[in-house]
Amino acid sequence: MSDAPTIADKPRVSEKFNSEDAEIVFQSSDGIQFRIHRVNLLVCSEGFSPPDHCTFNDVVFLPESSSTMDLLFRFIYPEPQPDIENLEFEVLAPLAEAAEKYLVYSAMNTCTINLIKRLPDHDTEILLHALRHSKAKLLARVAPLLLDRPLQDIVPLLPDHHIVPWKKTKRFSFGADADIVFRSRNSVRFNVHRRNVQVMSKNLIPLAHDGTLDTIPLLESSSVLKVLFSFMYPDPHPDLEEDQLLPLELIAAAAEKYEIYPAIAITDIRLRDAVPRELKTQPGAVMQHAVRTKNLALIDQVALLLIGNAFAATTKLFDHAMTLAWLEYHEKWHAITQNALEFVSQMRFQLRKVEIQNLSNHFQLDESEVFICDGCMRPDNYLIGSVVGKLGRGVQSLQNLDDTFSAKSYCCNQGEQEILSWRRSIEDAIRSLPKLSAIASGSMVPGA
Repeated sequence: MSDAPTIADKPRVSEKFNSEDAEIVFQSSDGIQFRIHRVNLLVCSEGFSPPDHCTFNDVVFLPESSSTMDLLFRFIYPEPQPDIENLEFEVLAPLAEAAEKYLVYSAMNTCTINLIKRLPDHDTEILLHALRHSKAKLLARVAPLLLDRPLQDIVPLLPDHHIVPWKKTKRFSFGADADIVFRSRNSVRFNVHRRNVQVMSKNLIPLAHDGTLDTIPLLESSSVLKVLFSFMYPDPHPDLEEDQLLPLELIAAAAEKYEIYPAIAITDIRLRDAVPRELKTQPGAVMQHAVRTKNLALIDQVALLLIGNAFAATTKLFDHAMTLAWLEYHEKWHAITQNALEFVSQMRFQLRKVEIQNLSNHFQLDESEVFICDGCMRPDNYLIGSVVGKLGRGVQSLQNLDDTFSAKSYCCNQGEQEILSWRRSIEDAIRSLPKLSAIASGSMVPGA
């Protein structure tokens, strides 16, 4: 805020922010006054700090234009926030600066999202905004777009404490004479040598590529490509010993796709160690590996671990063909739970209404429905109800039948046999299920 001189002419008042009961008056650089309620400033921002004794007759001068402040003040009132998606960049940029300066958090997030949408246009201005306000996510999106710019063009724009980090970030180049550029899925550029790519891989350079420095987009992330390109140079190769299963699988899939054989050899070794170790802790990553390598036995093993997981989350692991197979597989498991619930009607336990004594009043009898054993006529409501309740959770109840049918005691021998028969019917149904690899046989033939 500044103590700007008053203007000779009487200031105009904003058509929107002109409330007579507002306590504070702000005046923009072009002479428009905004009457704002103190409580809204206190609740919605931390950057406006007029003195506590400030009165309606005092004016707080601001260096921002009226168009910027009109938009910004809309974010601190209980009304639909302004739609800034189609703003000209010349209007959006000062609004984003003002939102950061005055800490209007609802405007800060919206402005950052819309700045990202403007990329790759205005990349330099957005980079400087991200650096000024330590916007890590924004910086991560804009910096890769500038990595192929000459250092002499970028360094003069940077604050001193950002120059060295920028130079380090720039070193995704494998040499000053690198003659081909690849761009990762997350927009990081890699300057590499064409001869190394041609000798050490296949399919990385499109047949239609004309040999210029035009960037070649790839579907893999920068973390995967950084490892892959390291296998193409006469330097110590990554040993990948500390990598977890999912990063290993992503690197292995890309190495196989581009036929980078040194990387294939190392990832095969590491995956053989990682898969059994991570089978139960990362079944999703193991399934991705099993599907990629068409390991039918491993697919069926992991399917038993994933069947109780959320259907939508699991299908994200598959392509379209495998998703259809998983849908059929999952429906067959679901049918088992439905049949298991219906099995109760065939047992020697009947749901009957009986009078039971209310423990809170020895003289009052309540009528309730409980399961009665036809053999001993004793109620076994807890056990039957517990199993029914667990089966009602769906397929996940079938993954651990010891837990689903856990019981400390049975009402009688006949009752015990009925419960065990119930469990055996479920186990028989599970054993008769076709394996996932059989359902997906069309797309999972080894070598297909």
